[in-house]
Amino acid sequence: MSRKRWKATAPLLLFVAVAFGQQQPVPPHIGFVYPAGGRQGTTFEATLGGQNLGGAYEVYLSGAGVQATVTRYVKPLTPAQANTLREQMQELNQKKERTAAEQATLAEIREKLMDYVRRPSSPAIAETVVLQVTIGEHAEPGERELRIGTAAGITNPMIVKVGQLPEITKTPSKVPPAFNVNNGGTPPARPPIPSAAEAAVSVSLPAILNGQMMPGTMDRYRFHAAKGQHLVAAAEARELIPYISDAVPGWFQATLTLRDSTGRQVAYADHHFFHPDPVLSYDIPADGEYVLEVHDSIFRGREDFVYRVSVGDFPAAPQTARRETAAKSLKVKLPVTVEGRIMKAGEWKFFRFDGKAGEEIVAEVMARRLGSPLDSMLILSNAAGKQLAANDDFEDKAAGLLTHQADSRIAFTLPAKGSYSLQLGDVQHQAGPEYTYRLRIGHPAPDYELRVTPSSVNVRGGGTVPITVYALRRDGFSGEIGLKLKDAPQGLVLSGGVIPAGQDKVRLTLTAPAGPLDIPATVQLEGRASIAGREVQHVAAPAEDMMQAFAYHHLVTEKSWMIRVIGTGAARAPVRAASEKGVKVTAAGAAPVQIIVAPRLTGQIQLALDDPPEGISIQSVAAVNGGLAVTLRADPAKAKPGLRGNLILDAYIERPDAKAAARRRQLLTTLPAIPFEVE
Repeated sequence: MSRKRWKATAPLLLFVAVAFGQQQPVPPHIGFVYPAGGRQGTTFEATLGGQNLGGAYEVYLSGAGVQATVTRYVKPLTPAQANTLREQMQELNQKKERTAAEQATLAEIREKLMDYVRRPSSPAIAETVVLQVTIGEHAEPGERELRIGTAAGITNPMIVKVGQLPEITKTPSKVPPAFNVNNGGTPPARPPIPSAAEAAVSVSLPAILNGQMMPGTMDRYRFHAAKGQHLVAAAEARELIPYISDAVPGWFQATLTLRDSTGRQVAYADHHFFHPDPVLSYDIPADGEYVLEVHDSIFRGREDFVYRVSVGDFPAAPQTARRETAAKSLKVKLPVTVEGRIMKAGEWKFFRFDGKAGEEIVAEVMARRLGSPLDSMLILSNAAGKQLAANDDFEDKAAGLLTHQADSRIAFTLPAKGSYSLQLGDVQHQAGPEYTYRLRIGHPAPDYELRVTPSSVNVRGGGTVPITVYALRRDGFSGEIGLKLKDAPQGLVLSGGVIPAGQDKVRLTLTAPAGPLDIPATVQLEGRASIAGREVQHVAAPAEDMMQAFAYHHLVTEKSWMIRVIGTGAARAPVRAASEKGVKVTAAGAAPVQIIVAPRLTGQIQLALDDPPEGISIQSVAAVNGGLAVTLRADPAKAKPGLRGNLILDAYIERPDAKAAARRRQLLTTLPAIPFEVE
């Protein structure tokens, strides 16, 4: 992880932010990195597109052997700025003679206006940061997490790859005029298929092809292949950027087409089993020139439609599992784990076991979650063949990258002593060596996993920010889970660190020390729970709450949880709770929560609940000596007795807004989480 001094403008930006109070900044965000990787022993330029990236000064990369530095930041022009530049360009063009300085200015203006014309269609990727990336000769191949340090904090992580093959990075294709959204065009139904002689990038295999797919375009690569060569082209698109919130189906759906020297299509792939990223495999029948085409399945595109395609004479990644050697019906003794595969279409595997009345059993398939295309089905029957339970798809919230949760699970209490049968098959009647599974049959094993979002946390010195922790409960575990920080910087405080019994998530807060941290701190959040008389500890996996196609949310895990403390704040918050004790809330109202307010802010503070549980609201706020008294209320129709959790209060002040001829509300600070219980 490289370190540099802040640029001269960074402290000024922080001073301004702190001077106006502990306002939480809009988190800096990366939408794409292009190219999304490089070869060992090379140095290359990478472009990041995102939002709120001003003051980018540092790059943080996981793992060893890869370094990167920020070379420039480009903020998109506003329409007014573009008009001003056009006027300047017109004045310079009207001059009969221009100085060398004026010629340079004219060239710079033209470049800026070209960038303005080519500006991304989405504000979420409108700002650009350019990096110089150096990958060491002995850097371990595989994934890295990349974050950028900005004046507003650290960004979310993005995947970059370290490869071993030569890399070709293509300049994005031009958007057809009829498609250009800035011209009000509409996408063509399909661009014409170019002949093999038309513009295609000539490459030598094996290689990794990097590209950005623009709307209505197709990228083409020409290469020589020899008879008998087994050609494999494996795309990475969704693997690089799992979800794009404002795209349907929610990711870049790449397709691969292979054409021979006559332009005839000889192979095509738009997926690989259940994986959206395609893998094309073809045995070359004759020496000659071939063309590989890459495009989106419906010819969408923009800067964050990034891909890497590995092309060469090598085998596709195999699916591995031990083959089941049992006969058609296998007698097992619980608990047991069986690994096998479905080799014939329509085939069912049968497992027999003995059980007792009242015995709880759990049967769970791990297939899709392990990379198998199997779409499993489980059926439990008694000795007479009567079906007792069945399951096709069971949702595992820990599998954030699966949009089709195709693994099966049955939890059942046996009604009587006797023999029982469990059937396992593929509901789509598909089969083959890749259709592997791992089946667990046994008794409930209560447990849990934790996820914490966001994976990058930015907080002002002395300030407080909310975070969310999710409990992924297993096999009936419903107990309370305590939370605490591990390896945290001194002065970083977690408030509200309990996930109540029976609940799947909690919002809590982190309060930062008054002073800044020179670099982001990698911290762990640990959960502790009592299960069957023993303490069970798990570290929360950092995650991003990603939206797919405007609607669906997925918890996508990341490698590290990083916290950045920015600037220096006051030793004590200007608005704070008088006590850290919890509060009881009823329909009649809670005992007032005492809020201490600095004298200079008396009469200016407004309070609001930050995303409270449904049915909890502020009933009244009254001025008292030294601050405010807040009375909370529970709606009995929505907040039932026994509901527990945390309440987070935001403190605002109003400031004049000259543009709106009114006053606008500005966040001053967030208070540490206050535990509550509904009575």
